This record gives sequence, C-alpha cells and structure tokens, in this order.
Amino acid sequence: MEDSIQVASQDIRGLEVRLNQESQILEDVLQDRKAAAKLEMDAIRGKIQQLRDQRTSTETTLTNLRQELSDAKHHFSDACREFENKKKEDEDLQRRYQTCKSQIRDPLTQFGKNIRQVLGTIKVQPWRGATPIGPLGMYVTLEDLKYGEVLRQHVGSVLLSFAVTDARDIRPLKEILKKHNK
Repeated sequence: MEDSIQVASQDIRGLEVRLNQESQILEDVLQDRKAAAKLEMDAIRGKIQQLRDQRTSTETTLTNLRQELSDAKHHFSDACREFENKKKEDEDLQRRYQTCKSQIRDPLTQFGKNIRQVLGTIKVQPWRGATPIGPLGMYVTLEDLKYGEVLRQHVGSVLLSFAVTDARDIRPLKEILKKHNK
C-alpha cells in the first residue's frame, strides 16, 4: 500500500508539474493574446485619432471654402454692379455722341426735333407785332465752354423760349409750338 501511495504521490507530482506547465503555457498564450489585443486597440485608437484630425482639417477647409465662396459672391455682385454702371455710362456716352453728331449735321436739333418746321411756320404766319424771334439760345454764344453746363442748368428753359413784341402774338405762337409738339 505504501507502494501504491508512492506511485499515487508520484502521479500527483507528475500531474502537478504537468498542470504547472499547462498553466504556464496557458498564461503565455493569454499574455500573447493580451499583447496582440493591446496592439490592435492601440492601432484602432491611432486610426480614430487620425480620422478625428482629418475631420477637423476637413471642417477647417470647408469653413475656408465657404468664406471664399461668400467673398467670391460679393466680388461677383460688386463686379455686376460695376458692369451695369459702366454699361449705363456707355449708353449715356453713346446717346451724347449721337446728339453731338446730329447737332453737327443740324445745329438747330439742340432746340428740339421739329424746330425747323416751327421756324418755317413762324416765318409765314402773319403777326400783329414783329415776327417772333427764337429760340433765344440761337443768339447766345459762350466764349468759355466750361460754363456751358452751369448756363444750361440755370437758364436752359429761357434759351428754348421765343420773344414776341406784341402780347397778342403769344397765343398763336403757343398754338404753333403745340402743333409741332415743341
């Protein structure tokens, strides 16, 4: 029985050694798995941080692009307004050019489209006093043209007027002007 106790004791010691070896192997495998899991978690955390950094960078870029777009829209709007202003200036200059051309061809056009017909009718009409004269601007000459605009603003309507020597001639003169849409 002692032999069997000894054999059982040896078996127990052998099992304990084997248990210790298996426990050590299991512990080593567990440590390896923990290390691998830690490396994997560190890699995932690094990737998450990288994605956060990319998101922050993308948001900054997006904000900058939105500001650039807003600036570009304002610049475009300003350019459109400037273009329209220049277009109006050009149209005004074209109109002035055409007016100047027509005045060179016929200096009386500055007093109205139908002024020649008005003057022709005045010449043949019988008057109580002297034949009316006008438009009075035909008899005014500026020595210095830089005052032309000021003169036109202050006495322009007078320069388009006619003068009569008899008050009874005012009514027929008005009718002539009305007839010719002056």
